[in-house]
Amino acid sequence: MRYLVPALLLVVAGGLLLLRGFAAEKPPADRPIGALIVVQDERGIIVGTHPLTDAKQIEALEGFFPDYRDRPSSRTAGAWRPGYTVYFDTGDGRSLRVTVSPPSIEANVWTVNHGDLPIKGDFHKFVADLVPPAKSQPATPMPAAWGESMNGLSGRLTVVPEGLKLGRRHVVSVELKNDSNTSFAVIDQPRLEAELSAGRKSIPDDSLSLPQSGPIPNPQWGVIPPSASLNIRVDLTTAGVSTDGPALLIVGGKMWKLALGTYELRTVVVAEKSKDGPDNQWVGRLTLPPVEIVIPKPSSK
Repeated sequence: MRYLVPALLLVVAGGLLLLRGFAAEKPPADRPIGALIVVQDERGIIVGTHPLTDAKQIEALEGFFPDYRDRPSSRTAGAWRPGYTVYFDTGDGRSLRVTVSPPSIEANVWTVNHGDLPIKGDFHKFVADLVPPAKSQPATPMPAAWGESMNGLSGRLTVVPEGLKLGRRHVVSVELKNDSNTSFAVIDQPRLEAELSAGRKSIPDDSLSLPQSGPIPNPQWGVIPPSASLNIRVDLTTAGVSTDGPALLIVGGKMWKLALGTYELRTVVVAEKSKDGPDNQWVGRLTLPPVEIVIPKPSSK
């Protein structure tokens, strides 16, 4: 059995580790080996994903964001919710993220979190012309409603299949929203308690058989202003992905190998007081609404 072992990347605002190891030949060092476009609606809910492996499509996608690899900056920054998040897999264990404005606003801009920059070309048409995600792997949307607020924060969970050509796993993200009138600091590697069930039967995890590889970044603190939210990827991305095995779900220190069927994932975010953390750090136990995960039968070709 061969394993695809990507490096770890935990990123605020929905980071994803992308498409490692699917190219037949190693591409030039100056070109990404893959890309992923994550589509979000006006509420910030993920409504689709577009993995790209074609070299010409990836080159065209890069053209919308001049010099994005140099992480350019601008003095202009608008208050807009992302319509798209684009990830480029550089082929060396890293991915580069670009956030793009939605088509519903007048601004046509992108950012690497250092100010807004104009998009070069018609990015929105490019996305609209892409083939929709396969029906056999639909994106699982976030719950429309937030969970119950606790100590000023509420939260919700999203689980979507990741576009790894040589293996299958799920991207798990926690979105935290500040319901209070004061800012809170949260860690980007929160402790999670996770339980998976099918029907009323609890599914035991299989963590002991999990191969891992790659560096683990140091935890970072992020600040959530009042009425704002923060999206954090929380699944383990250093896990080896079997090239011929079942879809993996790896979260809260547990791993499940998912066969065809319907599952329910329940999670609790646990934050204890850190003596080395900021004074305004959030502390508490936040129960997130359960999320349904469907593993469909692959469509016949």
